[in-house]
Amino acid sequence: MPGQGTHAKAAPSSLTSHGGDPVVFETAGTQAAAGRPAPRAATAFRGGRRASQFLASNGITVRHLQWEQVPWSELDGLPDRSYAQTRASLQYLTQLTRGEPWLVELGREGSTIGWFSGIRRRQLGVQIIGSPMPGWSAAYMGFNLLPGHSRRDALVALTEFAWRSGVHHLEIMDRYLTDADFRGLGFHSKLFRTYATDLRRDEDELFGAMTSACRRAIRKAQKSGVTIQEATPEGFAATYYEQLEGVFGRQGLKPTYDQRRVELLIDHLWPTGNLLLLKAYDPEGECLATGIFPGYGRFSYFWGNASLVDNRQLRPNEAIHWYALRYWKARGMEWHDWGGGMKYKEKYGVTRLVVPRIYISRPQFLMTARSYASRAYFGLRKTRQRIIRRLGSQ
Repeated sequence: MPGQGTHAKAAPSSLTSHGGDPVVFETAGTQAAAGRPAPRAATAFRGGRRASQFLASNGITVRHLQWEQVPWSELDGLPDRSYAQTRASLQYLTQLTRGEPWLVELGREGSTIGWFSGIRRRQLGVQIIGSPMPGWSAAYMGFNLLPGHSRRDALVALTEFAWRSGVHHLEIMDRYLTDADFRGLGFHSKLFRTYATDLRRDEDELFGAMTSACRRAIRKAQKSGVTIQEATPEGFAATYYEQLEGVFGRQGLKPTYDQRRVELLIDHLWPTGNLLLLKAYDPEGECLATGIFPGYGRFSYFWGNASLVDNRQLRPNEAIHWYALRYWKARGMEWHDWGGGMKYKEKYGVTRLVVPRIYISRPQFLMTARSYASRAYFGLRKTRQRIIRRLGSQ
């Protein structure tokens, strides 16, 4: 199969495979951190009083955890864990949002049944828990539950605890949350539509599931002498962002996030071994394209991709994605999440995936404010998606 490259790092032993499948629907297309201080520990307040533990109406005990109280190794072994819930990612989100980690333990009859991870921040006087919020460029968060325990029960208890702790707005996107888990509890919802690739198939099956045009593009990159290399952090964010600015600049626009976000992501995640940075080079050694792909547990993710506008005919983008799929497959990932439902991704032989984003506010008028802010954000995102579709179709 096409694709070359050098391996900069061995896969960490923590990247293990777990059973169970994501919430998958229909087939789409034709075939288709070490050494860092802990962030400030969040404290739950109501009227100035600390609310560190609470007994919910359904009998679940909810306990707010200080950073040093979190059993990280136990959580990291759970099958519903995503990279966005890891210690390094929470440190990244804390710094990005200027918020505080909000980590909660759930128990019943003296035994722990699960945990919740989020970021608490104050915005215009409103206390918000995001797990995550739109615009954070983060994967699914929410709960990590031991087998046999109900996400609906956990959600009821968490919501009661949030109100008790002085929170005004709670927002969650949990990959394993279903409609039955939140209906009738007062939550609003919006469906996040994305695509996923089943990495449990062998490489020939993965390649064969792509459209013929996509397979030709990957072969063309190889024949043109394009090589894919695993990159190190030095200078990567600047190269990636310069290419991203070029793509948007052709449309008279600017990227929807700044270079600092890329730098923070790399600073926190790359040392853990859970972040793949790729560069595509032409035979003369010029960097044609860059890609960012986190991976953890059962899932890898497409975080971002950029390229030189004038050299896309060499098809470096398709070559980068093909390399990333094989890289994470070799390291035990079972699914690759494409980070959104833009149509150009269908050429990679994907499956549609729908995950609900749920949110609730108290008092209710905050829902109206959230709706206006959401429309503004998604308007900008649609503009960005139109540009990326052009990038992906060339």
